Amino acid sequence: MSEDKLPVVAIVGRPNVGKSSFFNAVVGRRVSIVHEQSGVTRDRVAASASYNDRHFLLVDTGGLSGVNTSSKGEPTFDSLVLDQVKTVLDEAEHLFWVVDVKDGLTALDEEIAGLLRKTDVPITIAVNKSDNETLAETAYAEFSKLGIGNIVPVSCVHNSGIKTCLDEALQNLPERSTERGLDPGFRLAIVGRPNVGKSAIINTLLGEDRVLESDVAGTTRDAVEIPIEIVGENESLPVTLVDTAGLRRRRQVDSVVEYFSVQRAESAIRHSDACLLCLDATQPATSQDRRIARIIADHYKPCVIAANKWDLAGEHVDFQQLKKYIRRKMAFMRYAPVSCVCAISGYNFDEIIENLFVIKEQMQVDIPTNVLNRFLYDISRRTPAAAVSGRIFKVYYGTLTESSPPTFLLFCNDPGLCPDQYRKFLQNKLKEAFFPAEGMPVRVILRPRREASASGKRQQKPGKKRKQTPQHKSKGRRKKSK
Repeated sequence: MSEDKLPVVAIVGRPNVGKSSFFNAVVGRRVSIVHEQSGVTRDRVAASASYNDRHFLLVDTGGLSGVNTSSKGEPTFDSLVLDQVKTVLDEAEHLFWVVDVKDGLTALDEEIAGLLRKTDVPITIAVNKSDNETLAETAYAEFSKLGIGNIVPVSCVHNSGIKTCLDEALQNLPERSTERGLDPGFRLAIVGRPNVGKSAIINTLLGEDRVLESDVAGTTRDAVEIPIEIVGENESLPVTLVDTAGLRRRRQVDSVVEYFSVQRAESAIRHSDACLLCLDATQPATSQDRRIARIIADHYKPCVIAANKWDLAGEHVDFQQLKKYIRRKMAFMRYAPVSCVCAISGYNFDEIIENLFVIKEQMQVDIPTNVLNRFLYDISRRTPAAAVSGRIFKVYYGTLTESSPPTFLLFCNDPGLCPDQYRKFLQNKLKEAFFPAEGMPVRVILRPRREASASGKRQQKPGKKRKQTPQHKSKGRRKKSK
């Protein structure tokens, strides 16, 4: 293991024993979706965790099941989940095997034990739902016959036994597990509607099958975070890829699990540094694509648009035609570059990486206040706003308050006098002048300058009485005496 990487601690077990609850209890926040329905977690969900000033990467895996089809005849993801678990076993320095004390030792648990006996990784058997002393005694009596690992009764609901498990894990972690590796870097959310190839794009960027791919829409449920280092020509960029569930129309969300998946995807957009919007090149810019793009635009997130499945669409349409169609359907995303890619062959992925470096460079741009104010003065003199009720909108000065996205705070006489078209005009001019490259939106916030009147003269602050001179007071007394 590289010294720059955190040691991996993995959680395994059969479905619906409380692996995700155990994961959230260790991390200390709700990361993995918890629900009574079995098989909710499918991908590897990872998050940085710490205990006693020791840091590690905790990985939650999908439930191991021996059933190949559901009761309704729908396909399951058992073989794919098993491949994910085997990969984790090769990477982990310690394993938490979560079982259910109320179900006891099942035949599937014995199959999992056979799999875990083939690995040399130290194992702690976390017997979940041991909510009292009687159940804790049952845990020891029931699972000691397996003959592997140390048994620790835990209750994720009451948060008991978690520290005992972590104490055992720390004994097997290297001393170099410091905080160095916790830097999430550049957070890139991979978003789009279901079955456009988001997970395939991530696997192509990683060069491995890190997340599950399937033709079944809705395979991804959790917001899976994956640290990666993207290497360019002259520099490298640490990136945290966030694979999200496909966003469907709210009226089409037909389960509680899917509802939480959609919520996690929207939260991933809000907390990202940039977004990679995935479209299906054979069916681009659908109504749902536009809804997702609107969420990105409303949060002013830097964005790159990837039209996937170009190997299928390229036979029938030209790239310029496709780009023109996307621009016409999603005019509010004109700042985002469009790339036609193929996740299967890796076609044109270099263009996506190049655009990410451009966005990162634009995030580091700093604009001196005097340069910005000189620009605002020239723009307002050259192209003033139209008068509203006989009054003209005026900008006195401005400053750059944020860099991601670039946010300009402009102090003016009255924000209500600024027409929407003129605000967009200022946004476009500021972007052309200071952020000409594609990928980065610009936000303009108008704020009234309290001490400035419409004529530009200073006014008395509200609520403060003007101090009268003795001469004014004497005049007032003479008026009263008359």
